[in-house]
Amino acid sequence: MFLLALLTFIVLLIEKISKK
Repeated sequence: MFLLALLTFIVLLIEKISKK
């Protein structure tokens, strides 16, 4: 479960940076 949460966090970060 920890890895899943970590992956989700990374994806959100990437999307946030991409929006920039």
